[in-house]
Amino acid sequence: MRTVFSNSMTTPTSKDPSIPKIPRGVRALPITNGTPSPREELSALQQDVAQIERWWADQARWKHTKRVYTGTFLIFF
Repeated sequence: MRTVFSNSMTTPTSKDPSIPKIPRGVRALPITNGTPSPREELSALQQDVAQIERWWADQARWKHTKRVYTGTFLIFF
């Protein structure tokens, strides 16, 4: 089926309603198979939290600093 592009900058037009209209910006994004799974993403975030907390524990600069937040708060929020 042939897709006809309109003069609009946002979407192609098609007579087939099963073909989704995709904004131009989204069409420019690369499609990758390397997208991390939710489990992999959570693991990476947990590693970042651990790295921040190690940094706070290892550096003399932070020895007497009292925080009302954790490394988890910095990463997730």
